[in-house]
Amino acid sequence: MIINAHAKINLTLDVVGKRPDGYHELKTVFYEMPLHDILEFSRTEDKGIKIECSDRQLPTGEENLVYKAAKLLFDGYRLDGGLKVYIEKNIPYGAGLGGGSSDAAAALKAVNELYGLKLSDEELKKYAACIGADVPFFISGGAAYAGGIGEKLEPLGKVEIKPVVLAKPVFGVSTVSAYRAVDSERCVFHPDVDSVVEGLKSGRFEDVYQNIGNSFEIPVFRLYPEIGKIKEAFLASGARASAMTGSGSAVFAVFESEDEAFAAAQKIKARFDGIAVFLNNGERI
Repeated sequence: MIINAHAKINLTLDVVGKRPDGYHELKTVFYEMPLHDILEFSRTEDKGIKIECSDRQLPTGEENLVYKAAKLLFDGYRLDGGLKVYIEKNIPYGAGLGGGSSDAAAALKAVNELYGLKLSDEELKKYAACIGADVPFFISGGAAYAGGIGEKLEPLGKVEIKPVVLAKPVFGVSTVSAYRAVDSERCVFHPDVDSVVEGLKSGRFEDVYQNIGNSFEIPVFRLYPEIGKIKEAFLASGARASAMTGSGSAVFAVFESEDEAFAAAQKIKARFDGIAVFLNNGERI
């Protein structure tokens, strides 16, 4: 079976604080994007999980999230057989776009289907939470508010944001280093996540655009000034709103029309060396 594993952006992301267990309490809004990896899954008679990937830089062994996700179900249900996976990688990694997490969610769906486990989405989300904080979101996708460490999900229904352009610089950002940076901030920026949620529910998108933000931006921009410059360039090109997604390094921008989005994407592409720019439909320019 073939599954398209979509990217996400965080329309807004508030790092509320660090918990006693070392994890961080978050408030965020996930929004699924058309950009996607393509994963092909095959059930095999031989035991074991074998992964191949179009990007040879990515690990394909036990450290791969697809492997970890599939193994959870194979071990939990003592499945007799194996799995062969091919990943066509389109979502940049180290970008805050959730590519690895989305691929992991696809693996859970594939094993569930190929082996006839008949697990519900809610049951799959419990396994997904064992892999990573944003993996449960990708089981259902769409748009959702997330609290806790990302595992407390509230679907926001069918939401369509105006044309969104993504830009990922040549470098990535380590999630660990981003959290370390935000922890060292004396005064962390806390965007108004509740206003974004209410704006999406009511269709008041002006409230959404005005409150898009990310607690990671100030400390991460200090470490990687180019990310901040990309955001500034988007806003100077007429974006209604722009922000870094996740812990970086990708930046998204929302535009009024497809024409404005395309024109801005071309400017960003020309200005920053090695940058990867994706249009609203997932096409890379």
